[in-house]
Amino acid sequence: MPNLPIDLWQAILDASTATDRIRLRAVDKTLCALSTPMVFRSMRFSNNSKDTKIFKHVQMSPEIAKLVKEIVIVIRDQEQLTWGTAGNKSGFKRHPNALIFAKLSNGFPSLCRLDISFDEAIAAYTFKLRRHILGQLQIIETVLCGARDSLLTSLSINQIFTLPDYFLSSRSMADIFASLTSLEVSFVFFNDEHDIADHPYHLDPVRLPGGGLYHPKDFPSHLGISQWGLTRLKLASELEVAYFEPLDFSALHFPNLTSLVIEKMTFRSPSVDLPVDAAGSLENFIVRHSTLQRLVLKNCLICYLRGGGRRYWSTVYDRVAQGLTRLVELSIEFGPLEPNWYEEEDEGPESWLEEGQEVKDLSLGYAMPDDVVSTYNKRFLRGYIHTPEVVERDIAALCRLYAAVEERSRK
Repeated sequence: MPNLPIDLWQAILDASTATDRIRLRAVDKTLCALSTPMVFRSMRFSNNSKDTKIFKHVQMSPEIAKLVKEIVIVIRDQEQLTWGTAGNKSGFKRHPNALIFAKLSNGFPSLCRLDISFDEAIAAYTFKLRRHILGQLQIIETVLCGARDSLLTSLSINQIFTLPDYFLSSRSMADIFASLTSLEVSFVFFNDEHDIADHPYHLDPVRLPGGGLYHPKDFPSHLGISQWGLTRLKLASELEVAYFEPLDFSALHFPNLTSLVIEKMTFRSPSVDLPVDAAGSLENFIVRHSTLQRLVLKNCLICYLRGGGRRYWSTVYDRVAQGLTRLVELSIEFGPLEPNWYEEEDEGPESWLEEGQEVKDLSLGYAMPDDVVSTYNKRFLRGYIHTPEVVERDIAALCRLYAAVEERSRK
């Protein structure tokens, strides 16, 4: 090894790729000692045979395992759906080798961040989806089991259908979620052969025929609402969808929350249970958290029924301004439009315009159920409506909100 100062080698390793660090680790004892903590600081595993062997080797090496601070787990299913009878093992029949990650934190004493992602074929029929949801929840529970006294504070869960309230507050999960300070969840939307506008997938056992997609009996040890320690929360959906409620926001509350990011979620789903201009559960959830200092809303929707009134973004903005008096950082956007947003290359917001109208006069962030249609690239079209008075009110309310946040941030 060239006779360079340790600080310089440290800087070189900091700028190196993961592959280069592995190679440098084999040069000599000095570089091995410097690079080893970097090599094993963050690790990624899948539930295939090769990765599970590596995982076992790392877990069985205490000196290496204690260096791991971040783990990414990607759970992949078998090529064919091979659901067995319902039971405690049903989720693992679909996800071979997933049990290797059980009680993960017990083998990695320094683990502080965990990412669990599902990469799987979506069940094609609603009656199979309930088992699919149950399988995901079983795997999450198994991986996190025993993490109560660990250093784990940050958790990401990706490509999951739903997080039912009874699961979050079950005896097996309440202590684990209470210790987290950061949680990110991205939801995947289930779509079958029916048109999305005609098949509302409220994940509610009361509303769906046949008992719903999930049921509290799946995790019966219910203790009530968890005592959450979260300060940062991100909730995102892979699609902009009118009918999709992956969380029950009605009673959910995080008393220490300071940062909230919401992406592609529906503020107001069409419902016969609410007046057409009433606030939706997501809006109430946000305003309920008066502790928020940072709020990011990206590509969210307010859905409404044809021929009736609606909830307007101007009302939402004014309510946020009045209720979230600690906000010092704010970002709200509905675009720019992404590539392949439209089925035809020459389509765009201009297709809604009449002579003399401009794109700036189109109201963004609204959609009627029959305007939300599936595209070939798994995106959903946002409805544009030429209502200049709505645009004017929304922009004015948003400017007032930004001005209040800006003034507060200067103090």
